[in-house]
Amino acid sequence: MDSSPIRGSVNVVTLTKLFCATIEYRYKINDLSGRDVDVLNAFLDRVGINLNPSIVWNAIPWTFVLDWVMDVSTWLDQFKVRNIEPQTAISQYCYSWKINRCINAGTHKGAAFSVNEYAYKRVPYNPDITRSITTSGLNLREFSLLGALGITRTH
Repeated sequence: MDSSPIRGSVNVVTLTKLFCATIEYRYKINDLSGRDVDVLNAFLDRVGINLNPSIVWNAIPWTFVLDWVMDVSTWLDQFKVRNIEPQTAISQYCYSWKINRCINAGTHKGAAFSVNEYAYKRVPYNPDITRSITTSGLNLREFSLLGALGITRTH
């Protein structure tokens, strides 16, 4: 039997894919002196200006010798000016795929058929406790203080 396509047949296949994602999150910006300062700090972040004394210190020749003995660079890092560093926590998210495939086939004699296939997949996700902790903005010291406070309150 011959498995070649029918002579004079026309096949048109169209494939449409759509990917969507939705994220629910919250963030906290540190309280500053007002909206004008926020706008200025956001602009400084955008153009890459960050006031960090340790960068200036490291640019001075031969300061690395003093850093070997006294580690001035690490001490200067505590004085850097952070423009805007919001802590972002993802509450939940989901993504979905929509795929539509349409096959139109026919011959020059008029016999034709059409097949539409449609697939949809949605995947919701809620972050687990580990991911919630890592995106909370709290460090290990703050968690240990929280644990110690909890222990002392139970006794």
